[in-house]
Amino acid sequence: MVAPHLTPAVTVEGGEQASGLAAMVADLLRQNLADSKARAMVASRTRGDVGLTASDHDLSVTVSFLGRSLKVADRAGGADRAGGADRAGGEDDEPGAAVPGMAGEWLELAHVCSGQQSPLASWRAGGVSIEPHGHPGRLAAAGFLLTAPAVGEDAARRRQRVMLVALLTTGLVAAACSARAWSSRMPRRPLELFIYNSRMNN
Repeated sequence: MVAPHLTPAVTVEGGEQASGLAAMVADLLRQNLADSKARAMVASRTRGDVGLTASDHDLSVTVSFLGRSLKVADRAGGADRAGGADRAGGEDDEPGAAVPGMAGEWLELAHVCSGQQSPLASWRAGGVSIEPHGHPGRLAAAGFLLTAPAVGEDAARRRQRVMLVALLTTGLVAAACSARAWSSRMPRRPLELFIYNSRMNN
């Protein structure tokens, strides 16, 4: 759990009048930010807008990263959809530039925005499309925040993979050092020995 004063606030423009998609996105963000220090840190360091579009319902939601807070807002007519946005709220964006984002059918997007499936898994399966529009880091940050932290068995398996990679890396480094030490103790060949002695005598 993350201390409340370190967790970026998540607000929904329009309150109870907001769409179900906006409410789902906001709820998932609040939960993930409260459960993960890494996600809270990424959210606080990201700036700009990311669009999420339900292409079959012509519904688009924009997540605005504002530093110590995030704002989720509906955009009428899918104006901020991935691949066709006409608004950009990021500090580094040019006026009228396209907003990076993700688009897919409502049901697929609902699975992502309710935490049932990660954005990466959905994209790999072809359920959603992504358009970074020159801001892949911002889009990656949004995907990370929308992915629920690993818990229980998933977390244990992840730790095991990390430990395995660490052990393999340590073994490879040790093997390389041993090979270097062994080669340095090998007797020099006659030509190499002659060149070495000539250099030493000079």
